[in-house]
Amino acid sequence: TLVIHDKKNASKFSWDGVISFALVDDGYLFVDKQDSLIVMSESTPRFLLKSEGKVVYVKSFNDKVLALYEDGNLKSTISMQKISN
Repeated sequence: TLVIHDKKNASKFSWDGVISFALVDDGYLFVDKQDSLIVMSESTPRFLLKSEGKVVYVKSFNDKVLALYEDGNLKSTISMQKISN
């Protein structure tokens, strides 16, 4: 279970079955129990991370995000090109 305490507005959120989690400057991303990528960040360009299929892993470093899909494709906010295999 992923539990988030938002200190700005003193709220608490929780999600069951979270597989992977990553922090970014203005929020976070996670892979839920349906293997979908959930983006809770205004600055992360979601369209660069979209792909067909299930997400198995998400990672962030500085302002960059990587999402690995079950089919072996890697999508990132670094480039519009996906990396296969």
